[in-house]
Amino acid sequence: MKFLEKLKNKIDSLNDAVLQGVELAEEDVRNKRLEICQSCEHLFKPTGNCMKCGCFVKAKTQLKAAECPIKKW
Repeated sequence: MKFLEKLKNKIDSLNDAVLQGVELAEEDVRNKRLEICQSCEHLFKPTGNCMKCGCFVKAKTQLKAAECPIKKW
């Protein structure tokens, strides 16, 4: 994915969170999401970024309204 597309996705995700109010997912949901992301082939481990959407997975997995770009969670 191109840099500008990733940047747009980050901005869109942030905008969605702001418009919906930033609500955190339940702890068990956050843990399961993070577990899925940590074992995903699209995780760039040195930075903790998803190579599909460019998000920081530790942050994104905590947001209640967030979704995996490839529907793993």
